[in-house]
Amino acid sequence: MIDTQKVYEYIKAIGNYDEKEIATYAPLIDNAVSAVCQSPGDGVDMQDARVICLAGAKANYTICLARASGDGVVDFKAGDISISQSNDYIAQAKQLLELAYKDCA
Repeated sequence: MIDTQKVYEYIKAIGNYDEKEIATYAPLIDNAVSAVCQSPGDGVDMQDARVICLAGAKANYTICLARASGDGVVDFKAGDISISQSNDYIAQAKQLLELAYKDCA
């Protein structure tokens, strides 16, 4: 079994989430841990850091998708002040997940 607490710590580190956000997304994190536990290869040590990173990356990617809205671009303008933000973090989370899969292969 994967140490879920280690996955939570990993997610906090990579996603810069606070405790409230972690609590909000706990069901998504727990689901990612369960999914990784259901598909281990032969002789896989579920306490291996690579497996913990995989569960964390999977959870982080799911959280990023859940947080995204619309087309991923937010523009706001008030007078001379303009703010533009994109959801590039989704692409970054996907790359991290793909890297974690490769590390576990």
